[in-house]
Amino acid sequence: MADRRGDELAGGYWTKLWTLQWRAVLLLLRLGGRNCSSGWPPTASAWWTRYAVVVLLLSIVVGIVNVGRNILAPRTVSETATYLVLLNTADIVVKQLATVASQVMTIVRRSEIALLVQDVASYLSAYPATLPSLRGMNAILGVYVLSTFLPGIFSQAVNYEVLALALDSEGVFTQSMLSMAVLQDTLEHVLPSLYLALLECAFVGVLVAGVFLAADVADDVQDLVAKLSSTTWGSLAWDGVTLGSVEDKRVALQLRELRARQQRLHDVVVATNSAQGGVILCSLLVTVMEACVCVYTGASLLTKFDFEDESQGLVSVVWGVNLILRFIVNCILGQRLCNNHTRISVTLQEFLADSPILPIRTKQEVQGFLHQVQMLDNRCGVYDLLYFDLTTMSTVIASFATFLVMLFQFDKKKAI
Repeated sequence: MADRRGDELAGGYWTKLWTLQWRAVLLLLRLGGRNCSSGWPPTASAWWTRYAVVVLLLSIVVGIVNVGRNILAPRTVSETATYLVLLNTADIVVKQLATVASQVMTIVRRSEIALLVQDVASYLSAYPATLPSLRGMNAILGVYVLSTFLPGIFSQAVNYEVLALALDSEGVFTQSMLSMAVLQDTLEHVLPSLYLALLECAFVGVLVAGVFLAADVADDVQDLVAKLSSTTWGSLAWDGVTLGSVEDKRVALQLRELRARQQRLHDVVVATNSAQGGVILCSLLVTVMEACVCVYTGASLLTKFDFEDESQGLVSVVWGVNLILRFIVNCILGQRLCNNHTRISVTLQEFLADSPILPIRTKQEVQGFLHQVQMLDNRCGVYDLLYFDLTTMSTVIASFATFLVMLFQFDKKKAI
């Protein structure tokens, strides 16, 4: 009894910590005009929607000014420096467009996004997660939240060096101009990266909850099947009316509850694919683009320019790798979600094969549960364009490597 009480207290602590992390992400998004809900569980708010529209209009104006300045501003710098500046300009353009597009989608889909969080919160209230699952949910979401604030440090350091290089090449390097360049870099790089990363954290909050809660359902199915397999039911002539009818109803109700839990989690996954699909598509585009640019920029700063401090180039490479690692974790989580789905299906099939004689209600529930699992597509992704799994992970990593090789090859040809 004491151990159970201790587990309940620990579970309550981990649940509160996970809720606190998620609420912090939603609060930062709300202040940045990327979340139109308020309260907990969040509900769509008309006031915050109007605030988000105002922020969107300001973002569009700032984005047009930044893009125009980067494209039209003349630069007389060395060929290698020009190449780096052009790459960073392309990164800025793509990031600004993706930021505006994702902000529009969060406003349009504000009700569905708020309902997603409500569904997860209400599920946890009705069916508390196990202690290992809660620890896993907190660990993954915590890593995402911490790595979200790295863009401000990494992008600031990298572009500080690039802009200083450009100003020095133009012969107009002054501290005031560098301070202005840092401010421009904050608007062009830091804030878009920060909010796209926060939107990804909000998505991961739903995804990681689905993964670990689905694992709990799969574990419960296996435990129940193991108990049923160890009984002597197979040696009795069950007709659903004899002495076993009461036990038959009890087991059937347990299976029905597991079916309802699995269906509810599946509905959350499907709703996530639709409500947050566009936002994640924008985030994926920026991930591949910025990862390539950062890795190439860092390698160039380390090998082609004479800097006493090599930390700037290392920071750029680390941030590019960090972006790809975040995407890899998403794919691993998506694959685990599919594996939990498959685990339930395999368990039920083996149980039916090993237990041909079952009570009527129990057999009907097992068959219905198996049919339900086989008919549902439990993959998490972006609409029907792609899904987060190992196949998508290998494809994106291959694309990242290809783009990186192209950048180095193009630079090499220009040097020749």
